[in-house]
Amino acid sequence: MLAWIRTAIAIIGLGFVISRFGLLLRQIEPKSEPATGVHFSTITGATFIAVGILSLLFALWHFLHTHHEIENDAFRPSLLFTLIVVLTIAGVGVLLFIYLLVVG
Repeated sequence: MLAWIRTAIAIIGLGFVISRFGLLLRQIEPKSEPATGVHFSTITGATFIAVGILSLLFALWHFLHTHHEIENDAFRPSLLFTLIVVLTIAGVGVLLFIYLLVVG
């Protein structure tokens, strides 16, 4: 559970940094108009924060479920849980990679 908490804090922190760094880049950009509206960095940062919160909730559910199974001597490791986490993180990584290639 502690590993999940550390990971969620890191994901939430990264989301905040992405959002604020995008704002900083927009503010120092030489333009005559002020930066307004919702930008990709804000959406990406908010998404990371939401994923961090959801991972905390999912980790709590998984912990309680596993604890219940251990107490009842019915514990079996879940391959599906591991696959979902790995594929989700890989998918986000691929989308960010494509974005960086396209936008520059």
